[in-house]
Amino acid sequence: MQLYNRTLGQWLEHWAETTPDKEYIVYSDRNLRFTWKQFNHRVDDMAKGLIAIGVERGTHVGIWAANVPDWLTLLYACAKIGAVYVTVNTNYKQAELEYLCQNSDMHTLCIVNGEKDKHPHSWNRQCAGHSLSRTSRRNCL
Repeated sequence: MQLYNRTLGQWLEHWAETTPDKEYIVYSDRNLRFTWKQFNHRVDDMAKGLIAIGVERGTHVGIWAANVPDWLTLLYACAKIGAVYVTVNTNYKQAELEYLCQNSDMHTLCIVNGEKDKHPHSWNRQCAGHSLSRTSRRNCL
């Protein structure tokens, strides 16, 4: 097996330069398609937004979302920054969510497609008072 010295973000850059107009991701249920170039641009925009709220290399960034385009975009954006991606299972029970919020060192929690609204009591009791930065809560929730 051959190993490469590229990060996930560097691979995205590579393919966006090599095959910019080749289709990369298709969300048929949403009639949404991205070429390598389009997706790379989308990821760069997300990374710039995260940096603007204080995310940097080593920062823990949570994502509470189903399988949606923003989930993958945030994964690549974190990879480009060097941030640590913390996935929050959308089926977590209150105790699991509490454990994650208390032990994951999350700086930022991004909630996509109303996941917070499905579990308002868990969110309010377990994460709202957690030491996430105020800027992060305001901009990502």
